[in-house]
Amino acid sequence: MNEIITYTMKKQYKYRFYLKPAEKSNILSIKDILEKNLSKRYTIKQLAKIALLNEFKLKNGFRLLFKTSIYSFHTELRIEKAKSMLKETDLLLLDIAFEIGYESVSSFIRAFKKIAGTTPATYRRGFLIE
Repeated sequence: MNEIITYTMKKQYKYRFYLKPAEKSNILSIKDILEKNLSKRYTIKQLAKIALLNEFKLKNGFRLLFKTSIYSFHTELRIEKAKSMLKETDLLLLDIAFEIGYESVSSFIRAFKKIAGTTPATYRRGFLIE
């Protein structure tokens, strides 16, 4: 049986979105792949191919199931991993950035600050004082 979901896009349009059990399962497998491969960058096209879904179905199905975009989900996971590394290790920011898939420290700091509300160095200092 299909799961029928109705949602509104841009306020004036209403769409019916059908998510079959197999499609839901494939989207859940994409979530697992993202969780296990924090340092790898995926395109929607690559993930859609892995999930055997078209890009529209993957993006909208993922947003429906997890209330966030694929990109935001993966970024938040990476920043959570970085927080844990900042607390538990004394690795350099450069090493942490590369470990979780950022190619530069500046892009890592920018993403971290956007999600955590502070820089990685300030975040780490907060745990050194305790």
